[in-house]
Formats: sequence, structure tokens, C-alpha cells
Amino acid sequence: MDQNIKEYNRPIQWLRGVAVLAVIVFHFDKNLLPGGYLGVDLFLVISGYLVGGSIIKNRLGSLDELLKFIEKRFWRLVPALFVVILFGLILFSILATPDESHEAIKAAMSSLFGVSNIYFWTSGGYFAGSTDYNFLLHTWSLSLEWQYYLTFAILCLLAFRLNQGSHLDLILAFVFLLSFVLSVLGSHYFDSANFYLLPGRFWEFIAGTIVWRLHNSKQMGQYSLTSTFLGINFGF
Repeated sequence: MDQNIKEYNRPIQWLRGVAVLAVIVFHFDKNLLPGGYLGVDLFLVISGYLVGGSIIKNRLGSLDELLKFIEKRFWRLVPALFVVILFGLILFSILATPDESHEAIKAAMSSLFGVSNIYFWTSGGYFAGSTDYNFLLHTWSLSLEWQYYLTFAILCLLAFRLNQGSHLDLILAFVFLLSFVLSVLGSHYFDSANFYLLPGRFWEFIAGTIVWRLHNSKQMGQYSLTSTFLGINFGF
């Protein structure tokens, strides 16, 4: 990796570290960092920046390109997830009760199929006591990312096929606002679904993609990646 790429990725790595550390501290002791769970939100924005930017840059213009993109993401994420699940289930079957093992198997299957966020949503929610000791609870955000990858890739494919992507910025803005409004309403009326499901989270991914667009535009070229990223994050 050359020096330019290292410098380009360094702010992303620092932000990822902050996000992961915040979530770890929150789960270790909620009183130490009550808002530590917001590290997940930051991580989703980072994913939107990296993957959303990659999709736009590569201009997925055909079904074949879309399938290649999905295959690439599959081999990047699923093998490691499978190993974690396999060893986790083996250990869990030794230490846990039969009922807990049964729930872990259901969580494992939902994780492998990219729908564990839906599974945990129907199991009581992120802050429910019933999920406190489920070693696969963290996979809900991975499933959310999978759903974003597919949805956003299809959205871009349609945009590039219909009008060569000339209205992509307008589409991003519209989807961002729509999801943000749903998120605000969801926080009042259906907070668990809002927390777990893609419609109320999509705006966070899109925020990251907008950062990518801004950072790679001539108008914003004089600003650093860090300042642009933090400006978007703390602005919302």
C-alpha cells in the first residue's frame, strides 16, 4: 500500500477505532459511557462512505457487475463470520442451557442469511435482558450493512441505467431526507424497529456516501477527509 493510500485511510481507521471502543466500553459498563452505543451509528456512516463510494466510483451499470459486487462482499465478510459462529456455537453448547443453545442456533442462521437485525428486533430489542448474553447480538449491524449494500447497489444500478447517474445526487438527497424523517418518527412511535431495521438507518449510510461525494468533488477538495466526515456526523 503506497503512502497516499495510507494517508487517505488513516482518518477512517481512527474513526473506526473510536466507534468500536465506544461500543465496547458501553457494553462493559453503561455508566462509564452512556452514549457509547452511538459508536454503531458512526460505524454505519463509515460503511456508507466506503462501500457507497465504491459503488458510485465503479458505476455498476449491469446486472453482471452487480452480481460481481455481491460476490466480492460475500467473500470478504461471510467466511470470517462463519468461523466466529461455528466456534461460538461449539463453546455455547458446552456452557449454555438447551434453550439458550436453541436461541443461539436461530440467531446463527439469521446472521448467515443477513437478517439477524430482524431476528433480534422480534426477540425483544437491543437493550432487552433476553439478548444480553447472546454472543451473536453484534451481528445485527452486519446484517443491516448487507441489506444496505444490496439496496444501494440496486438503486445505483437503476440510476446509471436510466439516466447515466446524472440525477444521483438528487436521489441521494431524497432518500436521505425520507429515511431521516422515518427515523425521527420511529424514535417516538416504534423505537425498536427504528433501531434495528434499514428504513430508519438508511440515512446514516447515505450520510457517509454524501461525505464521499463531497470529499471527491472539486468544490470540497480543499477540505480534509476528517473535517468533512466530522462535520457531517456532528451536524446530525
